[in-house]
Amino acid sequence: MRKAFAYVLVLLFMASCATSKNYAILLDSWKGRAAGDLVAKVGEPRKVYDNDQGNKIYEYQRVNPDHSILRCVTKFEVDQSGTVIDSDFEGGNCVAFSQDG
Repeated sequence: MRKAFAYVLVLLFMASCATSKNYAILLDSWKGRAAGDLVAKVGEPRKVYDNDQGNKIYEYQRVNPDHSILRCVTKFEVDQSGTVIDSDFEGGNCVAFSQDG
């Protein structure tokens, strides 16, 4: 019981500092950059596939270490020249801290 309570407190603290809005801002910072830089910084994507426009989708997935339902699926669209042109995400674990300070 104590462990579960401590876990909930940590989640509440993290939720108060890290937000999905900050995560979207972080993803937007990759637009216009090389896909190779993305892979060098973030690591190999879980999946890479083509979309209907002939661009590649680099898909990343993050799951809490305890395999709870909190997860984050992030997708970067990469054009034919290898440049990140768009991104999207879904899931309750798609949060980041502010990059301001």
